[in-house]
Amino acid sequence: MKYYFILSGQLGMLPEQGTLIVSAGQQRWQGQLKSVRLYFHCSLLLTVQTDKGTRHIGIMRHAMQEEYWRQLCRQVFLMV
Repeated sequence: MKYYFILSGQLGMLPEQGTLIVSAGQQRWQGQLKSVRLYFHCSLLLTVQTDKGTRHIGIMRHAMQEEYWRQLCRQVFLMV
């Protein structure tokens, strides 16, 4: 099981298909969002099924503006 905490990069979403796209440094992949966990209202752990297996991505609240954090939380919880 691998965990990825993205220090900087881009996270794209295709909500209709439940797809997440990650681009961060050397990491570039996409997959189906399988589950989302919110820890203490300050971090998200996304479980994504890719063609190379299951990946877990951690996203911290302080990494973005409050409005974007709320939008991200709403969107990923609607996708699962």
